[in-house]
Amino acid sequence: MTKYIYLVGSSIVKQWSNISDVSNKKIFNFGVSGFLTKSMLYKKYLKNLNIVNKSIIYPEYLIYYCGNNDLLHNINPNIVIKHIKTFLLYTQEMFEYKTKIVYLSLLRSPKKILQGYDELIDYINYHILLFCKLHNIIFVELNFLLNDRSDFVKDGVHLSNIGYNKVNNLLKIKKIF
Repeated sequence: MTKYIYLVGSSIVKQWSNISDVSNKKIFNFGVSGFLTKSMLYKKYLKNLNIVNKSIIYPEYLIYYCGNNDLLHNINPNIVIKHIKTFLLYTQEMFEYKTKIVYLSLLRSPKKILQGYDELIDYINYHILLFCKLHNIIFVELNFLLNDRSDFVKDGVHLSNIGYNKVNNLLKIKKIF
């Protein structure tokens, strides 16, 4: 029986292309560059998650990464947290708690640190970590792992192949891939 993983979120997800190198599961990438956490709540986006190829699929895992673009738009971090929580709870219900939901921590990328967003990122991640513990959602901290300039491409925001490989290996160790 084929097992599925859904990737959802912003450009970090959209550009994540080397998963098939480490996973024997079927991957559906629903990443959209420029997405905000509010964008993840649009009915059309959510409907696409529930129906793939005109049939309802319950993925084994849904992996979520979104929120850094909100900071660029000066959206209040408490609103970002609210949107993330709403999406995570909604997808749990939508997939009838049959899908394990995984939250990837927001990245303290080199550019975000230079822009002074590191404390806001830590604030958001902390509040989502507490939420995940209460709601049986898997929280995966990435910042301990992705702390070298080589983990990011020249823009200082997006992951390089080295960075994606580190994430892939961590998720494989956690038996998600």
